[in-house]
Amino acid sequence: MCGICGFTDYKNDALLAAMAGSLRHRGPDEDGFHHDGSRASLANRRLKIIDLDTGRQPVKNEDGSVVVVFNGEIYNYKELRADLEKRGHRFSTASDTEVLVHLYEEHGPDLCSSLRGMFAFAIWDSRRARLLLARDQFGVKPLYYAEAGGALFFASELKALLLCDRIPRDLDPAAMDAYFTLLRVPAPLTAFRAVKKLESGCVLLRGSGRTEIRRYWELRPENLAGVPEAELRDRAMAALDASVREQLVSDVPLGLLLSGGLDSAAIASCLGPAGASVTAFSAGFSGADAAYDETEKAALAASAFGLRHERLEIPGGVADVCSNLAGGFDEPFADSSAIPTYLITRAASAKVKAALTGTGGDELFGGYPRHLGALRLERYLSLPAALRAA
Repeated sequence: MCGICGFTDYKNDALLAAMAGSLRHRGPDEDGFHHDGSRASLANRRLKIIDLDTGRQPVKNEDGSVVVVFNGEIYNYKELRADLEKRGHRFSTASDTEVLVHLYEEHGPDLCSSLRGMFAFAIWDSRRARLLLARDQFGVKPLYYAEAGGALFFASELKALLLCDRIPRDLDPAAMDAYFTLLRVPAPLTAFRAVKKLESGCVLLRGSGRTEIRRYWELRPENLAGVPEAELRDRAMAALDASVREQLVSDVPLGLLLSGGLDSAAIASCLGPAGASVTAFSAGFSGADAAYDETEKAALAASAFGLRHERLEIPGGVADVCSNLAGGFDEPFADSSAIPTYLITRAASAKVKAALTGTGGDELFGGYPRHLGALRLERYLSLPAALRAA
């Protein structure tokens, strides 16, 4: 991952450097800055995954009038680049980042409609004196913003914004209510009234002192009634396989966080046929935590799909983990699965810089026990209202 931050209608180089410094853990390899007087300032902290030599950010178009800082990965950037080169655009890097400035030249704020990936980025258009912020379709990559004192500030994490003394620290009661109801703070809310999350599938435009948010994508249910189950299964597996293959583009070694469950095992099943050189890492627990150990099942899955497998021993005790997680999330978050995820990713980071995971598999495919209720919901709703209320 990388980190981005910046502001418009304000100049404070020391603040920009401090904001970027607070995001160093997101991008430990290098930093980069762009200043356009008091009109705009952008910064990036980079974790090098693609184009290790020439992909330094910020990245500009041919004449330097369009500048981008970027967090994430554009999976279809090679296809986009080929089309843009046919249209006459000249590239100076081999990175996925650079397609963004040229797509913006072609499509303006509508560029996100062409993107497949996980991303959060900021584009400064110096000719139009306009800032564009964008977040991917499912909100995988975070992006926060705040308007204060006639300026707009943005960052990958709350902590960077809170370094600005212009931004009030008042807590948002609506966010707290949402947290105690949902055990998380949903976008666009944050714990702080003055700070918002840019919602997934949206872009924010800032120019002439005005801010506008546009939705460029939303999930539309497809009517699948009457489609044979075998066809649905084949379509799901084809989509999963294509998604995994897209995420294997990297100039550094990749890993897979492999548990004993079906979600990460499904990803492992796609890696073998793709010919990917990926090492599977599994969390090993012993002593009082031995009941959580799934490494034997994980080793069987890795062997079945032809992957190298490593057991990473996880030390007991989570006091320091909870403290680190609180510092990472910056606001209340109650999903306890963050603890084992943090432990295994911390251990795996000593081996690889990026890894695939099965996170989200249970939500997509109904893997939680509570989803079993959906199987009985139609029958339940067919009962008379008086009987349901009994």
